[in-house]
Amino acid sequence: MMEYTSEMAGLILLCVEKDAKGLYRMNDLNWRLVFRKRLVEYMDRRCISQKELARCIRVSRSAVSSYISGTKVPSVPTLVNIAHALRCRVSDLLGIYENHD
Repeated sequence: MMEYTSEMAGLILLCVEKDAKGLYRMNDLNWRLVFRKRLVEYMDRRCISQKELARCIRVSRSAVSSYISGTKVPSVPTLVNIAHALRCRVSDLLGIYENHD
């Protein structure tokens, strides 16, 4: 599993907030929609099935299916593990790009 960095933590906190149970979740519907789309894109690029991704990130296949359908969002540690498994950055999955102007 991948280790957190302070840069990752800052980036992730732009898109998440604590819910009533004290868990960090994506805080805006737009982030959820972007995440769903980008997750499927990266899975297709890497030719990774839901079952394979689930095994890599140590969740059930139904959890991955829920992320894709948008009925659930991954926890912050799971989000980092998804990025690692798909060989991309968390910012790629969330559609956050740096402006180099």
